[in-house]
Amino acid sequence: MADKPIVTPPQGDLPENWTTGQIVAPDGTEVGLTEQHGYNHLMQLVNALANGVTAINDAFSLLASLGDDGKIPAEELPSMDFIPTSQKGKANGVASLNKSGKVPLAQLLAGVAGGLATLNANGKVPLAQLLAGVANGLATLDAGVKVPIDQIPNLNTNKITSGILPVLRGGTGKSSFTANRLLYGAFAQLATPSQDSVLMQAGNAAPYWSTIAALAEKLGQNNIARVQTGSYVGTGTYGQNNPCSLTFYFVPKVVLITSSDQGLMWAFINSCPKYVAIGSDVDAAAYTGAITWSGASVSWYTTWAQYMHDYGQANHLGQHYYWLAVG
Repeated sequence: MADKPIVTPPQGDLPENWTTGQIVAPDGTEVGLTEQHGYNHLMQLVNALANGVTAINDAFSLLASLGDDGKIPAEELPSMDFIPTSQKGKANGVASLNKSGKVPLAQLLAGVAGGLATLNANGKVPLAQLLAGVANGLATLDAGVKVPIDQIPNLNTNKITSGILPVLRGGTGKSSFTANRLLYGAFAQLATPSQDSVLMQAGNAAPYWSTIAALAEKLGQNNIARVQTGSYVGTGTYGQNNPCSLTFYFVPKVVLITSSDQGLMWAFINSCPKYVAIGSDVDAAAYTGAITWSGASVSWYTTWAQYMHDYGQANHLGQHYYWLAVG
């Protein structure tokens, strides 16, 4: 709806009850009459009417005229967002729709270059209308109804987000692995080892965890020298009722014990029931004792009555001793 040319029409409130002898003044209230009786109020209404007539006259320039056919000419119409009926289904116009709300086939450029593909009797696009087996086209299928290898591009492995890739295709064949466990063979995992375990394998059999003692035993069976070292602190006890002892990973042939403070070395030889201490100490020859061998363990105690003390048994209180076993 168009806007009114006179927004606020003047009020028709001028008095019509004038009588003889009344005085006209700029403001009617000055002579005892109403404001509407004033000369200024009359002139305001006259000016408002003049401005209204001018506004109406100017508004006519904004109105459309009618043609000889009684209609508004097209050049006086604004741009509209609908398509005239005369352009529907016509050349250089727009397609019309049938009763199903679809474009009739007669209005489609179908089955020709630059147009749409048609459908065959089976409701499918004929192969002749497909860009197949060529660059920027569709892949074709071989006799096995599969896409030939030469039509498949190299795929980025980042796009493989599901499934399990088999070993044959460069994968592991596994969906997950347990942390901190070794892999072997076809990506099988070894069990978690216990402390101080060693990894062993027999021929082509599966690897397994074993003990250091078992490894030492294997080395001995193959005449491979085994060496073990260690240390201990003397407790101050001695004699047959207080023997000292050491246990090794293997059955040693020779055990040597020394202490830098005493300047001596105790020598144990497997199968020999006695030990002897040798060194710079003048009484060293007197440091002898009994030895008992039991598998991979050896125990000893001093037996020389004249030197029956913890020095002779390599167990002086608080003294650090160091040993070497060879088997």
